Amino acid sequence: MKIFIVTVQPFPHGLAGTERVICYAKALLSVGIDVEVVNFHRTEVYGRKPDNTIGVGIHEGIPFRYMGGTPLRGSNVVVRYINDWYDKKKLFRYLSQNVKKGDAILTYYRQNDIDKQLLPFAHKKGIKIYRDLCEYPYATSKINDKTEERCQLYMKSVFIEYDGAICISEALLNLAERYHPNGKHIKVPILIDESKWNIDDIKPKKFNAPYLFHSGTLFQQKDGIVDVLEAFADALPFLPKGTKYLFTGSVEKSVDADMIKSIILKNDLSDCVDFLGYLSREEMLEYALGAAAFVVCKNDNIQNRFCFATKLGEYLLTGNPVITTNVGEPKYFLKDGDSAYIIEPDNRNMLKEAMVRCLNYPDEAIMIGKRGQQVARNFFYTKAQGKVLKQYFCHY
Repeated sequence: MKIFIVTVQPFPHGLAGTERVICYAKALLSVGIDVEVVNFHRTEVYGRKPDNTIGVGIHEGIPFRYMGGTPLRGSNVVVRYINDWYDKKKLFRYLSQNVKKGDAILTYYRQNDIDKQLLPFAHKKGIKIYRDLCEYPYATSKINDKTEERCQLYMKSVFIEYDGAICISEALLNLAERYHPNGKHIKVPILIDESKWNIDDIKPKKFNAPYLFHSGTLFQQKDGIVDVLEAFADALPFLPKGTKYLFTGSVEKSVDADMIKSIILKNDLSDCVDFLGYLSREEMLEYALGAAAFVVCKNDNIQNRFCFATKLGEYLLTGNPVITTNVGEPKYFLKDGDSAYIIEPDNRNMLKEAMVRCLNYPDEAIMIGKRGQQVARNFFYTKAQGKVLKQYFCHY
């Protein structure tokens, strides 16, 4: 049996989507199932330094292939359009020649018109085709009145044609079962490649005072950045002297830049809030390992109710304590005061109190951090889900 992971994610170097594809592949390989990552979209934007330059190869044991033979996009708009069209054509030619009875396709992309061709192709070939469902359809952009309408249309007209879905959260599993009760659906939580967590030789960043650390987006909708900064301003007089909040990324690239700047100015936070810009993986780990705590402030909205932030698992793996809300998936794995500090969403005072308690009671914080680390190792490591995926794909 072989699983073809059909995607548009940059490969092998990219962000969270790329890492999940890699984890799927490694989990399957670990239990003896062949896998190949097949990309029908050239991912590297012209004019920027590319992260990926190889069109066909093997990355850490994972065979991968760009249908266009390269991940690089050209400078001419017309040529790019032609390449996009032709690469999709080549995808079907490649699958026709290489997919055999008993194989399966797993798609990893958001809503894409290629489903109109790929789903009937799989059915005609007599092979199973599954979808990764790791976010609520159409809820990653600005959420509005049409989000639910567009989701329902997709689920009823496209999703139902899949043989099933691998869902990242309980809410998405329930969504899949509601719209496609005859499909084969399972939950596979966030996945973390354990081979990249050999952190014993990494020296944590240390300063004269503790710091909180955030390496996610600087968006209010997704990560509650405005609430975090306001709660930090409230907590600061009660925190150890010199405490800082360090963020990766750039404020200028945030859609909430004006609000962020306004909060910093109004509360005189310029000396205790730093934006570090882009960090290499090693630099990010150095800061994460030295942090006093992390805050994953998921407010109650459609996107956060259904998704499951990979960075939460990465934070837990450092062994440092995490403050998070009880929105969505974390409540199925973490317990307040035991493996994390769990607060209500949209509650600035609870967030402030959690920061104060976490940084002023270090013995308790260390214990909670270590228990959270064990949760991540038990449930989120790639190999922990390999047998689950094997049973899913091999028992129709």
